[in-house]
Amino acid sequence: MIEYLKEYWRSRFLAELERRGITEEDWSNMSEEEWIAKGEEADQREKEAGAGRRQGFVLLEKAAFDYKKLICDLKTDWGFEIGEHELKDDNLVFHWGENLMAVSLLDMPVPDGEAEYFAEANYMWKEAVETTKRHQAHLLIFSINQDGDAIECAASFSKLVSSCINQKEVLGIYTGGNVYEPEFYQKVARVLKKKELPIPIWVYIGLISNEKGNSGYTYGMDLFGKSEMEIVESAHSLQEIQTFLYYVVDYVIKTNMMFKDGETMSFTSDERLTIIRSKAVYLDGESLKIGY
Repeated sequence: MIEYLKEYWRSRFLAELERRGITEEDWSNMSEEEWIAKGEEADQREKEAGAGRRQGFVLLEKAAFDYKKLICDLKTDWGFEIGEHELKDDNLVFHWGENLMAVSLLDMPVPDGEAEYFAEANYMWKEAVETTKRHQAHLLIFSINQDGDAIECAASFSKLVSSCINQKEVLGIYTGGNVYEPEFYQKVARVLKKKELPIPIWVYIGLISNEKGNSGYTYGMDLFGKSEMEIVESAHSLQEIQTFLYYVVDYVIKTNMMFKDGETMSFTSDERLTIIRSKAVYLDGESLKIGY
């Protein structure tokens, strides 16, 4: 048993060395600060590898979807005319600029009650869970940007989803750890026409309140190659935390900002908010804690 455990932990150690791109000899001559820095670089590479890809589910009351209407709606809604494409067996595949898009109709609910579970996170739609339970089929939607451009990928995805919503069988949209009301999703997506970012449908902002204070967190920044952010046990109101995180998320994505552990940020001349990277409180892995 002891030999087994030794072998197990050594294999884990070697795997981590490979992940960080270093050898055992490098490790033996490396300071703790250098080891941590290599880990952060590896984390960032993994985040960037996931950027430029997005998927989601359009929840349907029954397995019925008009692809010809979708093609017409994309032209009406976004001025986009699908050129060469493949439509076969309820699967539509086409290119939108550098984005490879796919829409597939599946005659079954989203498996394992996943959509119903995440519908509970939507504190802005009271009927989210009840409505989600009615879905008997769904569209699986993919957007992959061949250049790894996360913003272009997300924009094409949101435009495609918003045009899918025009059909009467649509009950909700499950993506990014939340289930959105169709009308809300479409309304927010329209800001893309003004060259603005539809943050509320790209990044979920969770809010939590307890006797120690109010907290908030982001979910979805990883799809832009960024770290998730948390505000923990703040004296600010939930509305203030939500608004603050919204503007930070918008700024980080627009400017491609990368916050580092120990840095400070400010929105006013007399404000200095410390940023600390540590184990996440309300998420898996690590997050950036903002002292707001």
